[in-house]
Amino acid sequence: FRDVTAVRKRETETRERVREVDSLTELSVLLTRSLDFDQVMGRVFERALEITGLELAWLSLFDPDTHELKVAATRGADREAVETLLLSPSGERVEDRVVSRRNPVVVENTLEDPRFSKEAVGRSGVHSLIAVPLIHEAEVAGVLTVAGSKPYHYRTRDVDLLGKLVLASALAMDKLKSKELFRLH
Repeated sequence: FRDVTAVRKRETETRERVREVDSLTELSVLLTRSLDFDQVMGRVFERALEITGLELAWLSLFDPDTHELKVAATRGADREAVETLLLSPSGERVEDRVVSRRNPVVVENTLEDPRFSKEAVGRSGVHSLIAVPLIHEAEVAGVLTVAGSKPYHYRTRDVDLLGKLVLASALAMDKLKSKELFRLH
């Protein structure tokens, strides 16, 4: 019975991975065809939330004038509450760590993390998050963050898939910039 159970588990995992690859491929095609920033971000957020099963997402991009990250788009999250959440009482913002290390940052419980104030967590409703760097042409251009309203134990696969999603997003954003259809306000 164990052999049958193990085989079924591997088959299920294989089907799930095939669905994930198909989903990312479909998204890549859609992103390279679209010339609308809101449509591109809508698809990116939809897939990111689907991958993780979470409810909130936002994208912060570098403002070329101030050289600071600014929230450019959100899904399910209030922009002002997110910006407040990102202002850390300890002085170290999660997004800054993502940029400086060029690696994802996972926070399983914001209430236990000194980078977040309890007031800001309460206001934003964000209790866990994954922040992934958007790297284009060897530079960090922004950070994609997905978040949950409860503490959450993230899987390595969540982070890996979000990394692939962010790569597709970077290519789509580059296309929008080259066509001068997108500028951070």
